Amino acid sequence: QAVWMHYASSGTYMNGTSTYSDITGMSQAITLASSSSKVIVYMTGGGYSSTLTRPGFRITRDGTTVHTVDNIVGHSGAPKVWTGTIIAIDSPGSSGSKTYKLQANSPEGDGYFLRDADGNLAGGSILLIELAS
Repeated sequence: QAVWMHYASSGTYMNGTSTYSDITGMSQAITLASSSSKVIVYMTGGGYSSTLTRPGFRITRDGTTVHTVDNIVGHSGAPKVWTGTIIAIDSPGSSGSKTYKLQANSPEGDGYFLRDADGNLAGGSILLIELAS
């Protein structure tokens, strides 16, 4: 099975924190049929900043880290704009409902996640695919 959430309806602002926090709107649940299933997690999004050059992103499942990408190098001009895709394969180890989220941090300054340089919603998407074993 596959579930897809396109164009997150919100976004998140962060400033000078190395702590990962949920990006508002980037959350999707899937109900797994088997404890041996794997999940392909595909997330896209972007953002901008006037100061931040290396944001970090993390995928979680029910509070457990699945995959982390730290210190993404952004555009060197101002504003700094980034966009990207993160793909991970997860083995939850149990059946039932699982919720996947995208988190971010902004250790070097301000970060507007899922927003463009004018502050408008830029959106993001999540695709979760269950692979039965």
